[in-house]
Amino acid sequence: MRKIANVPFVWMLLAAGACGDDETPPSQPQAAEPTRDLSELVGDFQVRLTASNSSSGASAQTSVFGVVKDGPDPSPIAWHVTSEDGDCSLSEPEAPLCVMPCGGSAVCTARDECTPYPRARDVGTVQLRGVGERALKMEPIAGKYMPVGAALPYPPCHEGDAVQLRANGGDYEGFSLEASCIAPLEFEGTQRLESGRDLELGWTAAGDPALARIQVKVDISHHGGAKGKIECDTADDGAITIASTMIDRLVELGVAGFPTIALTRVSRGEADAEPHAVTLTVLETVERPVELPGVVSCTDSSQCPASQSCGSNLLCQAG
Repeated sequence: MRKIANVPFVWMLLAAGACGDDETPPSQPQAAEPTRDLSELVGDFQVRLTASNSSSGASAQTSVFGVVKDGPDPSPIAWHVTSEDGDCSLSEPEAPLCVMPCGGSAVCTARDECTPYPRARDVGTVQLRGVGERALKMEPIAGKYMPVGAALPYPPCHEGDAVQLRANGGDYEGFSLEASCIAPLEFEGTQRLESGRDLELGWTAAGDPALARIQVKVDISHHGGAKGKIECDTADDGAITIASTMIDRLVELGVAGFPTIALTRVSRGEADAEPHAVTLTVLETVERPVELPGVVSCTDSSQCPASQSCGSNLLCQAG
């Protein structure tokens, strides 16, 4: 079984032909490397941690979900990276146009090109170990894998413990997956974006930086249609700075109501046999609100200043 949260698949191939002494002592593990491009992913089994939410009253929970398909999911939006800085990139969208509608079984992915949605595949009985006290056995229900009647603890395991999955096989041969358990992610506070200022983000670092990565997504336009996004894949060391030039360009592309920043701590393992593009992911996402000068979010006009109304993009606007 291959753990690509610690060493991505492509780096393992490079390392196989390398030699030399390891200069890092065992007591000081190196940070996990960025995971490989997952755009061709055909399946994923997720162990998702969700912290409690005091505002909604939701309790902390752990959920498990998995699906394997016969191809990657097509996207109706093509994202193009327009700038990069350190571990972060800014992407801008392009929505292709299909004159003839694609219908409910396909999506427009290029000019007048409809790509069918992939079909779920049966990979037999799936057993998951390392989450809770007992192994979970899952059978496919309409092509999806979920434990039935299982109450899972939060957190489901200790940081660094092995989480293992075994599929007996069906439409594909049987395969095994393994990833490392993660610690709950602590990322607090409302974030503020200001023109000309770098954005400094901080969270409680992992006990072992080799276990997982932190993925950052800054999305300030999702309630008004895709305008742009900043994504980062960085070491789980507790801090990252996003350049002001990237922030300023994102704001210039467009803002909608209730902008957010999401951090995800993720450990991912990949199958050691076909199908290679199936992964086991242990993750937790924490989303926090974003403040921007002069931006007032709303769900109705009563929340807006006088002479302003709530627009379809959930922003208070004049007129």
